[in-house]
Amino acid sequence: MKKLFTLSLLALLSVQFSSAQEAGFYPPDGSTYNADSSIVTLPSAYLESNYSDTIVFYVSETFSVDLGGQTIELPFNFAEITGVTTPNGMDYSCNPENCYFEPNTSGEVVLYGTPTDTGLYELELTAFVSINAAPLGVNMDLEFEIPYTGGNELLDIALGTDYSVINAVVPTFLINVEPGIIGLEEVSPLANVVVYPNPATSEVSFEFTSANENTQIQIFDLLGNRVFNNTFSNELVRVNTSNFTNGVYIYKLGSANNSSVGRLIVNK
Repeated sequence: MKKLFTLSLLALLSVQFSSAQEAGFYPPDGSTYNADSSIVTLPSAYLESNYSDTIVFYVSETFSVDLGGQTIELPFNFAEITGVTTPNGMDYSCNPENCYFEPNTSGEVVLYGTPTDTGLYELELTAFVSINAAPLGVNMDLEFEIPYTGGNELLDIALGTDYSVINAVVPTFLINVEPGIIGLEEVSPLANVVVYPNPATSEVSFEFTSANENTQIQIFDLLGNRVFNNTFSNELVRVNTSNFTNGVYIYKLGSANNSSVGRLIVNK
């Protein structure tokens, strides 16, 4: 029986597991995404400032598998979050506390703490998943860790050496720890500041009310380097960001008596 099932898996060849969004991860508001949502950048944390944000995790009743164009629903037994690598000074907790999720349940992964080092960090979320293979004709459970690196005989036969279809179930989570807005203190804020699009690609527009005053626009990277600086008399300014590196920036709009500070994301 084992050999027959092995041969049937080899004949199917094409195994595609459900995508990251279908797996049930719901990042917090303010997160940004790459084109296919496989990389999620969470809202920034700030050096020596308390941080708390939540990723909601949902486990459905089944795990969708595309076998040669036919979608098969494999019943979930459970999923368990086994680890999250966090920046120095931060940690994580789960709700429920044991990070164990049964079918048709939802929970939370809470990131919290006071970061002590700046930089861009990958959170490296790991999980253990158990699904039932009965719809494939075998009454047994398939258990594996994500990221998957091999070791389950049936999965290895079906996937060959390409484990990406399983590992894509958990997106890559990133978080920026920014140095804070040092030297960019606010006075009275400029009125009606609108920055768009944000995230920006090749251009970002700053629209504001400055009471007929000249307004200086400065943009800083997370190391504190000023990458843009100019003064304008008009209240709609477009800045070319095509030469900016992808990432998070701090902008400051300042006039003689007013200023506003905010965050700009460039993602080309």
